[in-house]
Amino acid sequence: MQITEIRRYWKDSLMKEIRVALIGGGGFMGRAHSLGYSVATQLSDVNFRVRKAMLVDVNADGAALAASALGWEASSTDWRSVVASPDIDAVDIVTPPGLHKEIALAAIAHGKHVFCEKPITNDVPGALEMWDAAREGGVINQVGFNYRHIPAITQAKELLSSERLGAPLQFRGTYLHDALFFISDFGWRGSKATGGSGATGDIGSHLIDIAEYLCGPIARVSALQVSRDRSHADSGWLNSKDNAARNSLDEAATWIAEFENGTIGTFSAGFYSPGKKNALTFEVDATRGGVAFDWNNPDQLVIDMLDDPAEIAGPRTVEVAQNVQSDVWYPVPGLGQGYIDGMAIQLRRFLQAIADETPAHPNFGEAVRIQQIIDAIEQSATTHAWVTMPERPKGI
Repeated sequence: MQITEIRRYWKDSLMKEIRVALIGGGGFMGRAHSLGYSVATQLSDVNFRVRKAMLVDVNADGAALAASALGWEASSTDWRSVVASPDIDAVDIVTPPGLHKEIALAAIAHGKHVFCEKPITNDVPGALEMWDAAREGGVINQVGFNYRHIPAITQAKELLSSERLGAPLQFRGTYLHDALFFISDFGWRGSKATGGSGATGDIGSHLIDIAEYLCGPIARVSALQVSRDRSHADSGWLNSKDNAARNSLDEAATWIAEFENGTIGTFSAGFYSPGKKNALTFEVDATRGGVAFDWNNPDQLVIDMLDDPAEIAGPRTVEVAQNVQSDVWYPVPGLGQGYIDGMAIQLRRFLQAIADETPAHPNFGEAVRIQQIIDAIEQSATTHAWVTMPERPKGI
């Protein structure tokens, strides 16, 4: 055995092995997480190794096919036996939101670390139950608000936290999509019991997470939500009150917010925006300048500084610095990042927290707060009144 091989052997033997089970892995998000785990340990050196030990889905043939295609060692249809297995260290939940709580609580009861897709669950009491169980169980817990891990958004956070841009004054965010425009059957997304909160919870929750990450806690909201009459694909819009009897969820929402520090915000999320392909954008105006982000250019920020000399004043497009989250970039500058890279970064953070026995973020408590805001948006849209946020969850 050569010296380099001996070194590699001893390094591997000292690494913490993390055996992961993916619950609900047969769909789109299962594929994204599977690819993310494959990339997570390849971006730079790590002190752990991950085993994609088990993929679980409701259909045995589908689970086996997905496991084979996506590099999982085995498959199952019985998530209960999987989360109880001593051969599993961490459970990753990518099922519809209505199943999150039951699976997470069972996994925590068996001492497993838990990664859970967003929204954390369908209501605040259930989310609080998950957060309390995770804290009492002492397990690493994280929720899949993946966009905050994108280096460009991390750099925007650093510009605001360091006061290079000054104090935030206004946040404007949109998350628009046309993927569901011609669909009349939304599957699990069309039911409160399984989908939770429509466009507000599915994609609007990302805006809420980014806004609080950059600008601080939201204090109150005022909102409007609408849904289409799904009985005819071309029948246009009906307000959410008229659709209540159909048990439909919001398909577009707009809300304004006041933050605890006085910042104001405007938000728009919708599934019916022709021509929009995962159109996530935000702008923050601050006392010394402004910053803007567009997912279509994920490695760039548009920055405007008020103290720039007149001859160079104005918005400038800046490539994100390679030293921001330097451990998650490819070694050659300018190669760029995409959706799977962001997925890999958040899963790497989760795995790293397990290996180092340190907290992961955003955790279940932070996700409870986002669920509180989602519930407040729904309440405001129903009552046509401002809704003030309740007390933040303990421990965050």
